[in-house]
Amino acid sequence: MQENIYTCFRVFSLFAIFILDASKPFMNPLVTSIANAALIVFIPSSVGVSLWLHRTMLGRGPILPLAFSVTNGTRAVFGRNTEGGQLRTLLTFVHAWLMLSRFLGAISESSSNPSPATSQWASVGLTFTLLSVIVFGRCLLVLGIREENWGYFLPPYLMILFCLKIGIYIVQTVFDMLKAGQVAVETFRSQRENAG
Repeated sequence: MQENIYTCFRVFSLFAIFILDASKPFMNPLVTSIANAALIVFIPSSVGVSLWLHRTMLGRGPILPLAFSVTNGTRAVFGRNTEGGQLRTLLTFVHAWLMLSRFLGAISESSSNPSPATSQWASVGLTFTLLSVIVFGRCLLVLGIREENWGYFLPPYLMILFCLKIGIYIVQTVFDMLKAGQVAVETFRSQRENAG
C-alpha cells in the first residue's frame, strides 16, 4: 500500500507539471508568471517529499548531519534491505532529475531579463546531470539510506564520483606544478640578482 502511494505521488507530481506546462500557451502573462512561481515552490518540495518517502520505504535510519562522515561500518547499521530497492532508488533519482531540470526551466522562464545563459540552460545539461547524481547520492547518505539499498543507482554514482575525484586530483596536481614552477623561477631570478 505504501509503495503504491509513493508511486502515485511521483506520477502525480510529474503529471501535474506536464498539464501545467501544456496549458501555459492558453494563459495570459500574469497567470503564466504565477504558474512559474508556483512551480519554483512546488518542485523542490516535491523532490524533498519524494526523498523522504523513499527513506521510509527502505527503512528508517537516523538522519545524518551534513558534516558527518559515513564509514562502511556505519552504513551497515542503517536501513533495511528490500527486494524492490534495486530499481526504486534509480526511479527516485529519475523523478528528482526530471523535476529539478524542469525547475531550472521554470527559473529561466521567470527571469525578467532573460540572457542567453538563462534561456539556453540545456547546454549545461551534462554538468547538471553529473552534479545531480553526486548531490542525490549525498542526500541518500544524509538520510541514512545504505549504499546496499541504492540498487542500480550505485554504479553510476561510484563511477561519476571516481571520475570527479580523479579530475580534482589532476587539477590540484597542475596547480601544484605551476606553483612549483613559479617558485623555481623566482628563486632563479633572486640567485641571479645576488650573483650579479
